[in-house]
Amino acid sequence: MRPIHRKALFALSVALLITCLSTSLTFAQTGAWTLVSSPNQGTLGNQLFGVAAVSASNIWAVGDYNDGPFKHDSLTLIQHWNGSSWSIVSSPNPVTGAYNFDRLQAVAAVSASNVWAVGYYGSNNSGNTKTLIEHWNGASWNVVASPNPTVSQDLYGVAIVSANDIWAVGYYTDQQSQSGSGSLTLHWNGTTWSQVSNPGTSSLLAVAGVASNDVWAVGTQILHWNGTQWSIVSNFTPYLTAIAAVSANDIWAVGFEGEYYSYPRIQHWNGTAWSEVYPPYRYDEDNIFYGVAVLSPTSVWAVGLSGGQSLVEKWNGNRWAIVPSPNTNDFDVLQAATAIPATSTVWAVGEYFKIINNASVHKTLTEQCISC
Repeated sequence: MRPIHRKALFALSVALLITCLSTSLTFAQTGAWTLVSSPNQGTLGNQLFGVAAVSASNIWAVGDYNDGPFKHDSLTLIQHWNGSSWSIVSSPNPVTGAYNFDRLQAVAAVSASNVWAVGYYGSNNSGNTKTLIEHWNGASWNVVASPNPTVSQDLYGVAIVSANDIWAVGYYTDQQSQSGSGSLTLHWNGTTWSQVSNPGTSSLLAVAGVASNDVWAVGTQILHWNGTQWSIVSNFTPYLTAIAAVSANDIWAVGFEGEYYSYPRIQHWNGTAWSEVYPPYRYDEDNIFYGVAVLSPTSVWAVGLSGGQSLVEKWNGNRWAIVPSPNTNDFDVLQAATAIPATSTVWAVGEYFKIINNASVHKTLTEQCISC
């Protein structure tokens, strides 16, 4: 199954945008979400797809930007929060010719001097893509060699178990050979990235590591790593776009399903089985969860969009409830979230656009919740 990645999901969200909002929903009372200014690069679109926190004064966000028509389709975009402001940090691009693209989809941090970002690069002319993995060593971002088993492959998620145990997941396809297509799982052992076989047949959009023998990957299937091999735990789930673990017996995965309207979906692992947990949402709207972050068992956060506005919901240990979030533009979407260790602060990143002279101008969006 060809993946629906974040760019396509965003296009779907725009296409399904409608304006009628339901007023019958109950909103949770919790810490306030606020907009935080973030920079943009190039003359056209900027968007953030991933975010990871080392500390309150050390946060990374990744995505891509378009530097103008007839140049590159997109280039990597990496931003850093130093505790008081966001700034753009230089990042490499393997291909820079006309109609080429370099995109970062996710980021995860081991420490201040050990941060990983993953994505893909390629050419619109050929349609083929290669895996892209970049590493921050405390001074600069650099491309690290990664496997490319077939003609085309993408990476969408990355998770840290330890400095020598890191997973990246995505999708590969080669319609012209016997290898076909399927789930892609790559592993870092502290020295090199290598491909690890798995039985998955569709795109993996996110991954979370609890321990070296307890790693979960999600998409339209749920896969589990037991330290020796990957296995399929669930087939044909809703599109699960993000996953986060409280503990081995408390894991949350979020996403969406639906054809004409997209409905938010949440699944929970209790240590024995995955089950559906039903969140509130605005009816007759396009509702999608893109990100999830954990502060504690009673403070789990899911972010996305609803009817062209940012969507934020919180699990308080008993139920999910919508939390008000700022929306000051024509379209706001939150693509990822992260919780800062040992604090009550959550960050979410994404993009917004305004309609100017019948054209949309896309910019980065960052929001923060303190005392969450």
